[in-house]
Amino acid sequence: GLYCQGLYYIYGNFYFYHRATGQLAVQTIAAAGINLALTAACVPIWGPLGAAGATLVTYLAYLGLVIVGLRKLE
Repeated sequence: GLYCQGLYYIYGNFYFYHRATGQLAVQTIAAAGINLALTAACVPIWGPLGAAGATLVTYLAYLGLVIVGLRKLE
């Protein structure tokens, strides 16, 4: 998960360069919603392992959203 977050820090700076921080905010809210839904679904079944898996999937989804959004900008 931290590897994905590191890549996000690299790619996220391009949103500031293109002055498209509104799009980044929408992607952040979407990732937060994904995290809430996955955590609520996985924690009752797998406990802390479910929370960790939900967080990993959220980081992957967030990185995917950022990269797809940047492809539209560039």
